[in-house]
Amino acid sequence: MKSAFRYFLFLWIITASINNVNAENLTFMVGDDAGVGNLNGPSGDKLISFSYPVGGVNNIVFYNPTSTTPTNAKIKLYWSELDTSSSRRFVYCTSKNNSSGMPITVRHNMVDSGKMADGHRLYETNVTGLYYTLMLNRFWSYELRSSSPDIYVGDDGWHTVQFSITGDYIRGQCNTSRYQAVGGLLHDATVEFYTDSSFNPAPNTNVQLKHTGDYLYSFANEGPGVPNVSASKMLKINFNLTDINIQLPTCFTSILLGESVTRSTVNLGEYTVGQITSDSATPVNFQISLQNCVRISSIKTKLKSNVVGVNNPLLLGNTLTGTDDAKGAGVLIEGLPNSKNSQNFTLKPNDETSSYNDAEDDPGENNGIYNPDYPNANGRTTTQDLKFQATLKRDGNATVKPGGFKATSTFQVTYE
Repeated sequence: MKSAFRYFLFLWIITASINNVNAENLTFMVGDDAGVGNLNGPSGDKLISFSYPVGGVNNIVFYNPTSTTPTNAKIKLYWSELDTSSSRRFVYCTSKNNSSGMPITVRHNMVDSGKMADGHRLYETNVTGLYYTLMLNRFWSYELRSSSPDIYVGDDGWHTVQFSITGDYIRGQCNTSRYQAVGGLLHDATVEFYTDSSFNPAPNTNVQLKHTGDYLYSFANEGPGVPNVSASKMLKINFNLTDINIQLPTCFTSILLGESVTRSTVNLGEYTVGQITSDSATPVNFQISLQNCVRISSIKTKLKSNVVGVNNPLLLGNTLTGTDDAKGAGVLIEGLPNSKNSQNFTLKPNDETSSYNDAEDDPGENNGIYNPDYPNANGRTTTQDLKFQATLKRDGNATVKPGGFKATSTFQVTYE
């Protein structure tokens, strides 16, 4: 009985020693997948490029800035749980003697704009007057957590991420003098945009975050201890934003509506010569329904046409010129009363000073991002109906001749 007791006690002591050896030397590193499954550790640096997580075309809609100093554009691009293991890039751990226990360092290659806002450094994009901040947080891996605060990359030159083990499995696996692959380095990333009055992009401009070299930011243990120098590599991160396009306030869809509307044509009906000469033709109402509107506050509409009245340039002229076609008549286009106009407003074709104005009745609840495949994924877009009437009129004192009539025009709509 006495010898059996000594044997049990000896085994208990050995087990306790194995579970705690070199725990003070626990060090985390990163690198490629060369050490997965063989405890040899990574063999090289690796570049990972993440696309925006929502597929298709993502339009980011900016207000027109007026300040000469950068102000928050209220637009954020957000990546949740970026996982480097999706590209076979991993976190490794070791408890080898003389390992340093130093944290992983975050550095960047972003291009400093020399400007600041909201207490943070702003970095350049490829678009004049458009800047950004990059915030990283929620760093973790399998049975690893970090208490590191939110990191605004570049605010302090460099930053650190210190991992701690949360589970017994990885605690046991990391208790090794070799290199145990733990899992991907997962984290969240938020790009927040700022603009100043020099921001005036062409529609559909693709946005890119400027950086030197081939990556935006990186993770590496820069002081892992002498035994680990050759095994400490770098994970380089870049963002592929080829599906992100810049827009100013706009409506992404427009539809012609009305009882007399067929697709893009307003049917004015049939009239006698007497009705035209006596100015008694019935006005025909129609609407331009502006849909999927983002961040618009005011709307201006102008009228363009290649053919106008011979005697009255306020009228759209007949584009049909055959001997059996109508003569001496044209179409008057008027905007109906709204919050900006107390009475009918006559739109003068091809006159840059003639603008029918309207205001957005509903500000919406959109965060400035619109994807036509997911129209309400980023908040509710709005709809605004522009109301008009078209009336067949006599062209001054011209002789009215019956026949076919067709007028064409383009409504040029701009937003603020």
